[in-house]
Amino acid sequence: MNKNSILGLLAAGAVIGLSAWSIKRRHDIKKTKALRASLRPQFTNGCYIVKIIEGPKWAVGEYGTFDAAKNLLLIEGEEFPAGDFEFILT
Repeated sequence: MNKNSILGLLAAGAVIGLSAWSIKRRHDIKKTKALRASLRPQFTNGCYIVKIIEGPKWAVGEYGTFDAAKNLLLIEGEEFPAGDFEFILT
C-alpha cells in the first residue's frame, strides 16, 4: 500500500468514527429529554421552574419545580418541603 491509500483509509476511519459518535450523542440526548419529560409534573397553574440557591449540598445549583399550592419542591422526581430550600425563579 502506498502513502495515499493509508491516508485515505485514515480519513475514512475518522469520518466513520465521528459519524458514529454523532449518532450515539443524538440518541443519548433524545433519551435524556424523554427522561426529563417523564419526571416533569403535569400542572396547569401555580407551578414554577426554580433554581435552588441554598439548602442541602446535593441540591444547590439544581433545578426543580415549585408547586405553590402544596408548598413542595419536585427535584429529580422526588418531593421535598419548600421551606428547607431557598430558590429563585428561572
